[in-house]
Amino acid sequence: MGSAFTTLGGDPVPAPEDQVAIPADILLYAEAIGHKIVHWVDDQAERDSVYAAHVAPVWVACPTALWLKISGSGGSSVWRTVWYDSGAVTTGIVAGTDFQYSSGYVRKINNMVTFSISVIRKTSSISCAAYNAGSPGNISSDPVCVTLPVDFRPDRDWECTWRGNTNDGCAEVNNGGGVELVSGTPSSTIAIDDTVTVSGTFPVP
Repeated sequence: MGSAFTTLGGDPVPAPEDQVAIPADILLYAEAIGHKIVHWVDDQAERDSVYAAHVAPVWVACPTALWLKISGSGGSSVWRTVWYDSGAVTTGIVAGTDFQYSSGYVRKINNMVTFSISVIRKTSSISCAAYNAGSPGNISSDPVCVTLPVDFRPDRDWECTWRGNTNDGCAEVNNGGGVELVSGTPSSTIAIDDTVTVSGTFPVP
């Protein structure tokens, strides 16, 4: 893939034997700004194949990401992700024990993950404790209702929220991606076949 008059990428336009026809100052200018030209690929695999041997800095983009090569070549190339958007992802979402995945997705834009996922409670109901000063609406054992995919997990626990058919409350995403139901409306119940929607946003490393 060529870049204007430059030789960046080893595919100059025009061919090397024709470069004598390009005024020297234009050729030098094009080479000088070569690092500002963004090359286009289908995905990261094509980036690593086509631009493995190119000398840094090189900008490469695909429909979901923009990368900057800062050093190295071949397998030792060092790329920095400048922008990334995973789009809506459902692969790798796993419902917790006695829950069934219903709908929703997780999405990552740069280093921020946002998600909204609905699951249906099965087999048994869940009780939220009565109000008291110590733990109003506590849910015993903090059941995991859903686990997020590997690339969409925080490096520390993060608070989020959940909403049920007749109640709502606090949930927590742990660093293993498990979304735990921590507390809810005091003295309420998540009944069998109730829908629970958990939502949240958090940074990732």
